[in-house]
Amino acid sequence: MVLWKQLKQLSWQQNSVPSLFCFFLLWRHYGDIMTKLARLEAYLKSGSTATPRQITGMFGLQNPTAAVHALRSKGVCVYANNAKLATGERTTKYRVGNPSKRMVQLAHTFGLFA
Repeated sequence: MVLWKQLKQLSWQQNSVPSLFCFFLLWRHYGDIMTKLARLEAYLKSGSTATPRQITGMFGLQNPTAAVHALRSKGVCVYANNAKLATGERTTKYRVGNPSKRMVQLAHTFGLFA
């Protein structure tokens, strides 16, 4: 839907050639983001963990928190664990796991499932 809103803001009625070119550029941009998210999802589902800096470096996603939020809204159970690096710096490590029965019960109680 975002793609269509951006296309409407461009000069859609002026000429069909620039409009198609703009559509192609936006499609390439958003298609690239989706493949980055798919690669991140596959990486986390393989059992690996990733820090925000690793997500930015390995997958080229500039906002790791938004990427994790997008995965969570797709239904992937991503856990964020506080960690301490070898340098002493505190960070967050993301991993994929299975929710406990208690978590599922609480989600049903609060109406998070449609």
